[in-house]
Amino acid sequence: MVAPPKQGQATFSVQVLDNSLRFSYISSWIRDILETQSPDLFNLTKRPIMANFSLRSIAAFVALAIIFCTISANKADAAGVLVPYDATTQASGTDFTPEVHFTVNHMPTAYGHPNGPYLPNHGDPVNNLNNSGWLWKDGGTVTIDFGTSQPITSFRAYSTYTEGARGVNILVEHSDDGSSFSSDDGGTVEYLTSFQGGVNDAGDPETGGGGFGGWYEMLFNLGKNAHQHWSLTQTGVTNSHFPRSGEIQFFAQSFTPPTVLEWAANGAGRWTDVGSWSPAGSPNSGDQTAVFGSHANITETTTAVVNEAVTVGRIEFNNATHVYAIAGTGSIDLAADSAGGFPSVDVQAGSHEFQVRTNLQADTFLKVATGQSLAFNHRLNLNGRTLTKTGDGTLAINNNLTTGTGGSLNCEGGNCSGSGTVNGALVNGSTVAPGNSPGVLTVDGDYTQGSSATLAIELVSNGGQAGTDYDRLLVWGTANLSGVLDLQVDAGYTPTIGDSMPGIVSAASVSGTFTTTNNVVFNGRQGLAVTYTETSVDAHVALRGNTDVASGDVDVDTGDLTTSIINFTSAGGSGKTWADGDMDGDGDVDTGDLTTSIINFTSALSGGANAVPEPGSLLLLVMAVGCLAVAQGRSCRS
Repeated sequence: MVAPPKQGQATFSVQVLDNSLRFSYISSWIRDILETQSPDLFNLTKRPIMANFSLRSIAAFVALAIIFCTISANKADAAGVLVPYDATTQASGTDFTPEVHFTVNHMPTAYGHPNGPYLPNHGDPVNNLNNSGWLWKDGGTVTIDFGTSQPITSFRAYSTYTEGARGVNILVEHSDDGSSFSSDDGGTVEYLTSFQGGVNDAGDPETGGGGFGGWYEMLFNLGKNAHQHWSLTQTGVTNSHFPRSGEIQFFAQSFTPPTVLEWAANGAGRWTDVGSWSPAGSPNSGDQTAVFGSHANITETTTAVVNEAVTVGRIEFNNATHVYAIAGTGSIDLAADSAGGFPSVDVQAGSHEFQVRTNLQADTFLKVATGQSLAFNHRLNLNGRTLTKTGDGTLAINNNLTTGTGGSLNCEGGNCSGSGTVNGALVNGSTVAPGNSPGVLTVDGDYTQGSSATLAIELVSNGGQAGTDYDRLLVWGTANLSGVLDLQVDAGYTPTIGDSMPGIVSAASVSGTFTTTNNVVFNGRQGLAVTYTETSVDAHVALRGNTDVASGDVDVDTGDLTTSIINFTSAGGSGKTWADGDMDGDGDVDTGDLTTSIINFTSALSGGANAVPEPGSLLLLVMAVGCLAVAQGRSCRS
């Protein structure tokens, strides 16, 4: 049997309920009965036992004791062991006179109320009518001695306020001796209500009472460390005032969260609100999967707000109709599961966005299905890990803030694009397309392009400004080139000889060349000349056959034709560039290239290119024609 409170005491109990720890007040109705039926017994709770009592009072006391013991026993049998503790030793307040402040040496800024800060029955109407309770004002505290060390990992409160969103910050602290408290395994969490952000007793979104009520769970102590004393302190209002609250529950380590949770908050919701997910919960471990799919509640573009650091092992996007954005001032940590399995992101349908800082805590796989897309519009911290992108869809890197120790983005499928920064190496095994029509994609490390991969560069106008008039791949390390360069000329751009696009690839150093360059031929006379230096790849609109365009020359002269003839007659198979006489971008100098050079050279002889023929030009032309005559035998020598 629990003894009646002594002077300056309040008696509480902790129940182990379905893997949770619950504390509650002695029901206020018992106090009401004592006050109305046996005033002398009621006064016993306020002063030492010094009075004589009538037989009626003693009988009433015995009856109430039997009732209370019966209630407690029934609760214990049904739910677990009742653990009593003394609130006085926890400095939680002693004055239960209605609407009177606690004494200065306890809680000078918190209100006391006979029903306390939380009611045993979260539907009790009293709590809907009074802005009161231990946590109502800044500094209000409630501390619980659990009797033994408990690995408390979350608490949840039941809000009965239905007139809109309300919120406060709660500092969670712990102690092993009851006097020295620390927040190492706690910290500050926000108790913020939102529309259908709470859940009912069945775990479904609370829709009654305006939709703002229900259970709200706050997570902490991910290390699951056990302590005997846990305290909650209200440290500041974040939205209007403290939510009027009924029951509160503490959850211990034995609580097992669901492994797959689907987003269910339409329009917007907080990641940490248990009511934002179905089933109720909040993904915060590498063993959990967050699904942003086609839940029946979702009818519009929806934002999942992350204002804390949260951890998840897998994120799935599967809604082709409505866009999901994960945004906020916090961060997403993609972490391995407890078995060491790699974290992953899977875009099965739709176009979705990360607008929150994202950190790789392990090598991560990202798959984007054909025709779908995913954009990182905030910091993507590779953190020394490898992000491998697969699938035929598009990944856009648009972040403007980068930190971390590097790593690698391996683009093995589809399209990797954007105007942001890869804070590590970029390995292109598929298609890299800098910019967003157009733009600059920056690589903090090396860029390596495979033999079957493509770098797509868009050319929009002749202004000569990278990121505005054309795309640029900016590499702070070495650009290792191979594969295909795909030059994409915008339909609104009319190329003119002399237009220059310097640094379509700009790097600390350039190694190798592209094997093939697409779309370099405009017509018989004009083309896109791609030239190489030690630190850049440049594009120019030039007269086809003008091999030395990089030097500023604009015609096809004797030197150009000589270069083309030499590379044509040396069985110039592959690895040739515009500067070698490859005028169609296929990597060699063949009959078509030499023919084009001869035509534009003879145009220069007739003054068509405003050039003065050099001595011996006619002889060189005869030699070129002779080389063409025996082209198939390759017997011509320069």
